[in-house]
Amino acid sequence: MASLLAAASMAFVHAPPRAVPSFQRGVVHSIAPLVVPTIPPRHAPPILSKAEPPPLSAPLLIVDACVLVLYSLSVSIWMLITNGEAANPVAAMELDVDLREIALEMNSAVSIAFGWCIGGSIGGACDQEWVALELAEHEKAPLGVARLLRGWAIASPLALGMKALGVAAVVLPLGGGLAIWPPGVLLDLGGMLAVILLWRRLLVKGYLPGMWP
Repeated sequence: MASLLAAASMAFVHAPPRAVPSFQRGVVHSIAPLVVPTIPPRHAPPILSKAEPPPLSAPLLIVDACVLVLYSLSVSIWMLITNGEAANPVAAMELDVDLREIALEMNSAVSIAFGWCIGGSIGGACDQEWVALELAEHEKAPLGVARLLRGWAIASPLALGMKALGVAAVVLPLGGGLAIWPPGVLLDLGGMLAVILLWRRLLVKGYLPGMWP
């Protein structure tokens, strides 16, 4: 009996290992830990800062407004002289009428000055960058002054709109109405362009020494 147990134990101990079936090997390999690739964090695209507009030139705006107001008032005085009212001012003196006429003329002067200051600023003709432009940049422009036409195109409807509001405030309460007078529009808008062009050309060409830094 003992010999049988010894032979069995020797057979058990020295028995060759059984081969693992192929499907079990697949299972064993399949349960190996999976390596999940790491996804790099997504960064938000950089926010591009918008270029700040150049600062406006206060001296340029002031001189522009002054020459436009001077032009408009000069035209008003000339029309007053040529229509005969200045020959005998006492005979035609009516305080309320005169005050309304003065208000209308001042409204016309302020309108074209205000329109140009806004339109010229938007068009880039009234900032520090325009002051620093070289003469060659102005020579490339259609009228010899850079950005002038763009500013005038923006300023024209603004000036007409502001003038119409001022005229309406004076005339409508008296029962009057609004009408477009083509010569007046030509004097306002054409004069705005001509006056700014003239004085800016003098400035660009250097004919005003000591006036500009």
